[in-house]
Amino acid sequence: MSLRRFATLDSDEQQPTDTRPAALDRLIQVPGDVMDALTAVFGETGLLEDQARVAKVLEARREVQASWGRAAKSFIEAGKALLRLDAALTTPAEKAALKAGCEHLFPFSDPVASQLRAVARAVESGILPPENCPASYSVAYQLCVMGAGDFAEAKRRGLVSPSVTRAAIIAFRRERQRAAETSTRVDEAGLRAEAQRLGNRITQLQAEIRTLERRRVEIARLLTSEPEEGGKA
Repeated sequence: MSLRRFATLDSDEQQPTDTRPAALDRLIQVPGDVMDALTAVFGETGLLEDQARVAKVLEARREVQASWGRAAKSFIEAGKALLRLDAALTTPAEKAALKAGCEHLFPFSDPVASQLRAVARAVESGILPPENCPASYSVAYQLCVMGAGDFAEAKRRGLVSPSVTRAAIIAFRRERQRAAETSTRVDEAGLRAEAQRLGNRITQLQAEIRTLERRRVEIARLLTSEPEEGGKA
């Protein structure tokens, strides 16, 4: 539409000017959280004006997330397979042999196998839903070894998630450990003050006891003394 034609339109016919970047306008179907992420990362650059490069970012994001999700599913299945194998081993000797020779059969050590089993147990028991399982078995294991209270708090904070990082989980566990240590630490100053108060109270009670003892002796003496001869009626 020409500027002359635009000027002759009634106000009701005129369309508002769209000042959004063209690339963002074409990405209107992208979910809001993804748009927020794109803006947070590239908002200060010119990338959002380049549709082709924005498409490359979105494509890479989809591929990485899909691969990351497959990785999580793979180690959960590996852990379940190890649990089924454990159930098939019937003697302590067989279990010990598997523990000692784990790396001959599988591409990981026995400690890693133990972590995979722990994650699989948590998934099978419903404690850790597969869709919320972190993409790394070591991060998932950090969640699985938490106490019920810590796990509930981690879940409340959004840490039981495929996107959670190992650093975030370690920081959370350290914070909870410090809080637990603080709550159980002996309050030396408080105990010393209480001991002083108890000592003062004991001293007061001892003084009262001595006073009472003297009065008791005095009463006993009065009760046992005989009346003087010729005393007045």
